[in-house]
Amino acid sequence: MKASSRSKQIPRVAAVVVVAAASLIAWRSALAADPPAKERDRSQSERARRELIFKSEPWRNTFAGLDQWLSIQTMYDKDQIADIKKQVSDRVENMSADKLEDFRQQLDAKLQMVLSPEGRDILGWVAANLARAAPAYRKKLGIEYPDVAKLTVAQLREQLDLLIQKRSGAQQSSAAFERARQARIAGLQAQQQQDFQERQRALDRTPSSVSSPYNPGPARQYRPEYGWRFGFW
Repeated sequence: MKASSRSKQIPRVAAVVVVAAASLIAWRSALAADPPAKERDRSQSERARRELIFKSEPWRNTFAGLDQWLSIQTMYDKDQIADIKKQVSDRVENMSADKLEDFRQQLDAKLQMVLSPEGRDILGWVAANLARAAPAYRKKLGIEYPDVAKLTVAQLREQLDLLIQKRSGAQQSSAAFERARQARIAGLQAQQQQDFQERQRALDRTPSSVSSPYNPGPARQYRPEYGWRFGFW
């Protein structure tokens, strides 16, 4: 009797296991096909926040500033400007709403630096020097145009300060060179004036009776065989 009872229970247990497994598979399939309501709500809320940021006035102002900087800088050509804009668009494409706002604030802070009078002045100096230098000589200059789109705010500030120091050093070296050049010119002019004055004094001390290429001496009369004539000894 006990063996018969056990044999009857085994099919029942197997059936329960099969039903449970089927239920688990169906539950997992449902989760894969249709995420939970909370997840859907969270995703929709994130998309809505992103849209609000893209349409906000601060976002529009920041990217208007980016367009302004790209339009006045002289380092990048049209193709490079288009590439910079694409890089920025690719970066923000998959950012969360929180990261988007942080990115906007960082970009806005960098644009304030490069669009300030100080920033425009130093970046203009860098661009002008790089444009005049031959490709092989650019490395010797030791200056690079900062990648505003990729640098952090702190990195950009550090690079701008370094460029300002290098320009100050270059200006001091140039001023010292110019002072030395002017001193050499003044010395040469003084030496020329001194040489001229000494020649003049030497001529003034020369007696008028002494013949020279410039002072042939007084005319002398002599009696030739055929009457009077005049000439020079």
